[in-house]
Amino acid sequence: MGIPDDRPKVSELIEFHELLIKGQLEESLPLLDADTIRKIRNAINDHEGMSLLIRAFEEHPTLLHEMRVATGKIKGSSQKTLKSSPPVAPKPRSLSQSGQSQPVSTAKKQRPLSQTTQPPPTAPKPHRPSITKKPPPTAPKPSQSQDSSSAPHDPTATVLLDEEGKKEPSSFKPMEGSMSPEYITMKEMLADLVDLLAGNAPVISRLNNHLFSLAVIPQDVHNAVANPYPTPNERATRLINSLLTIIQAHSDPNSVFSFLIMSLQKVGLNNMASKLMEKLKMKCGHVDPNLEQQPSVSEGLLQPVDVTAQSHTPQPTIAGSQSSTPTVIELSSKSEVAANMKSLHSRFASLNAKMRGEIVKIVQKGEVEFIDIARSAAAYLSIEVSSLKYGNVDELFDSLKPHYDFFNCDGVLKHLTDTYLSNTQTELTEYIDSVDEFSESSQLKHIRSVIDKEAPFLDSPTTKPIVIKLNGRWDEMTIKNFKSVLQYYFEPEIKNLFSHISIKKGSVVITLLIPTSLSQSLIDAINNKTNSMSRLGMLEVAVGNKVIPIKRKDDNNFDVSLHESVKAGDSFEVSMLLQLGADPNSKDERGKSAVEIAKEGGHTQIKEILLTGGGEETGEVKWTWYDVSLTKPSAGQCQEVISQLTDSHQNIYLYHSSPDIVYLLMSLALDIKTIKIIRIHNTKITKDVILLLSHKITNNTSLETLWISPDSINDDGVIALTQSLINNKTITYLYLQDNPDITSTSAQSLAKLLLYNHTLSALSLYHTNIDTDGVLVLMESLRTNNTLRILALDNKHKQTFY
Repeated sequence: MGIPDDRPKVSELIEFHELLIKGQLEESLPLLDADTIRKIRNAINDHEGMSLLIRAFEEHPTLLHEMRVATGKIKGSSQKTLKSSPPVAPKPRSLSQSGQSQPVSTAKKQRPLSQTTQPPPTAPKPHRPSITKKPPPTAPKPSQSQDSSSAPHDPTATVLLDEEGKKEPSSFKPMEGSMSPEYITMKEMLADLVDLLAGNAPVISRLNNHLFSLAVIPQDVHNAVANPYPTPNERATRLINSLLTIIQAHSDPNSVFSFLIMSLQKVGLNNMASKLMEKLKMKCGHVDPNLEQQPSVSEGLLQPVDVTAQSHTPQPTIAGSQSSTPTVIELSSKSEVAANMKSLHSRFASLNAKMRGEIVKIVQKGEVEFIDIARSAAAYLSIEVSSLKYGNVDELFDSLKPHYDFFNCDGVLKHLTDTYLSNTQTELTEYIDSVDEFSESSQLKHIRSVIDKEAPFLDSPTTKPIVIKLNGRWDEMTIKNFKSVLQYYFEPEIKNLFSHISIKKGSVVITLLIPTSLSQSLIDAINNKTNSMSRLGMLEVAVGNKVIPIKRKDDNNFDVSLHESVKAGDSFEVSMLLQLGADPNSKDERGKSAVEIAKEGGHTQIKEILLTGGGEETGEVKWTWYDVSLTKPSAGQCQEVISQLTDSHQNIYLYHSSPDIVYLLMSLALDIKTIKIIRIHNTKITKDVILLLSHKITNNTSLETLWISPDSINDDGVIALTQSLINNKTITYLYLQDNPDITSTSAQSLAKLLLYNHTLSALSLYHTNIDTDGVLVLMESLRTNNTLRILALDNKHKQTFY
């Protein structure tokens, strides 16, 4: 794919930067002020200097052309002359009034808005993107750092592409040093990143979409990760391995790394973003100070990354609106889990000794006897007092060991503390809180090896083991997830009696101890809930010698389970299945998605859970022979509409939607040469969206009318839009009326558009809040514009024309 003429290639950017550093360009560039040149020269590193240069290109639309011309002169007459040329200011002309009273217009001739210039020749029918259902290639193992689909053969080479996307003979340049600090950082954090995403299955698609929308990852990677059928771990592995490969091969790895940080922050993974930045600093890498303030994507200009390994056009599948954000679990790494476990052991040992000492004191004071404490513990545990030893405090606590450990002390130990040990209540409560925090952030697979070593399995005549075999997906889940399932299926007082968790490899096998007296009631509860347990990936439960089969095979597809749980109206199951990686947009045998099933059943709460987990709500689509209108469409509907367009469908209307959907629909529609009109109504189109669409808007060669109204855009959006339209050659009519958030703040940008763009013939700005000063700025720009025929303003500005 060719690189547009209105933005520099990577090789050009490097060359411009070098010439500025050497002082060879400044005399030839009147648009580039001395202060900007000084900042570029004094930048911390080349990346920051080139970022400042990119910003200058954005502020001055003709600067790139001037710089190319100046560079060509420096390089000599043999240098190829570039085709682009700066806008030529036409001769001034006088203004005349159209005679219309509402709205006010300026025109040389009166003609209706519907009258346009001669249309271009009919474009051939474009190739419509199709939605593939084929499974993606097998995801690479986490240990692999190369993705053959996007990396050059030489891992130390940086590939630059010419305008046709071909590799230039001199484009293979060895990277300085061995590997960049960004690459080393990513490689060291790869396993932690994969684990974090695998444990936050609903976030994978959102992160995948953000990275793709910024052109950080190529389309084949996006499609593979978007496919819900691989496990969350496989999807996460593919995504992170691809990022590692791109950073390794990229000429500017810091830019890719920075966009990853932005995307992590955008989806709520702020803790991981901070860890990556801290580790990069330790490797002497550069971190943008703005990123450390955890800004949202909307707070900064997002220029798509030029992925040297593979050129592509971003066409993301964005699911849901930005308001539907999945709940993020900030998971601990394997090393952090081990360190936290060691800390908990140490604290518990100290607390346990303190509790024993407190009991000795109250017994010595005659406040209570050991037999009284033993009876209280036995009553709480529903066991015989005779099963306990209570000659001294150590005998008592040792005989209670099957019923508590460092990880489960909110049962009998808390009971004894609340009853007898007021001096240790606060400390025990704080410790339990720490255990809860540990449970929330620690995946079962990381706890497995440590807990087997540190917490030996203890059996006794008063306890029975319960062995629960789970689907392998549970490896990525946390102890808190598992405990919440226990609490859901078994009464809270029974849940508190579980202790000594032991986790085995393979299918996740968890062994616990329960009081023998409760074994039958537990068996009864399991037999009554086998269908529900099966949906959540429980394969088998054994209580003592009693084995209860739950699910016949270890199936990784949880989508059918999700549909069944939605139909059953079980919000807990739905939430847990989304965490396990079920796809909220998967269809049942009737072709209904989980969201549609919830709507049919009147399950409002479940519908909201599904939307938060990435589910899409189906909107309305209406077709005529020449246009299509979409009201509150889902991402899937947008893709389906695009795939069904014919050459006769030239108009697209979007109503009451979200910024994400605007981006998705326009990113697809702007590639279709037969689309002449796009109208966006009652839908916020933000600065972020416009900036991400900037290159497509600028280089589109078919769109003639863009309508954004009412209440759909503000000053920031207008400023970004005018930058994109300055060099557009086909948009004739721009309708921005009925947007009260448009004020005189954006008047200067609109004036600049009228100064440089000589395609627009109509600009509608009535029912906005542009004041007289803003109108005067617009009028001034019309002195050198001889193509605009209609400028529609409010009646109150009539006097400005006299």
